[in-house]
Amino acid sequence: MKSTQVIVALVLLACFATLGSCATPRVVVKRTVLNHELIVGQELIVNYKLFNLGDGAAYNVALVDDSFGSEHFEPVEGLKTAEWPRIAAGESVVHSFVVKPVEVGRVLVGVAYATYAENSSGRNMRVVRTADSGEVSIIKFSEYQMRVAPHLCEWGIFAAAVAAVVVLPYLQWSRYQSGYDRGLPKGSAIHKALLAKKKKNK
Repeated sequence: MKSTQVIVALVLLACFATLGSCATPRVVVKRTVLNHELIVGQELIVNYKLFNLGDGAAYNVALVDDSFGSEHFEPVEGLKTAEWPRIAAGESVVHSFVVKPVEVGRVLVGVAYATYAENSSGRNMRVVRTADSGEVSIIKFSEYQMRVAPHLCEWGIFAAAVAAVVVLPYLQWSRYQSGYDRGLPKGSAIHKALLAKKKKNK
């Protein structure tokens, strides 16, 4: 009887161990540039969030991003790499760094990637990448100001042009109305005769 119980316990332990070994992590990484515009000399904040969507812990997690090289960006704060010994299932971690664009132009920003192990022994390494690679434009601050400025001078010129189109015809019409009566020039012989006839009829 006791031997049977021992065998059953061993079988149950083996089943649980098998189930535990099947739990695997699944890490995804998201990169977000927090600035709407990339401006020369202005700080640029790059943020990362790593999610473990699997049902097992991820080990020896490392994040690397070589996209913001020194030829186009000056480091200000933080590192472009990060490491975490473990990210449990269902958990997430964040990382960010700050750089400054140093020259105007279009820059190809590649992918960032993260590596992680499926077990604590460091074996079964996996690699995941971001999906936001592509070209970005770096502009001067003066160009940015032109984009967001209220353009008061241009609106003033437009208002003056509209006023000229509307006001000048009105002034001409008012002048005509003040100098004519029933289409006849005021003070003319015909106009005087018409007024005299009107008074006589009364």
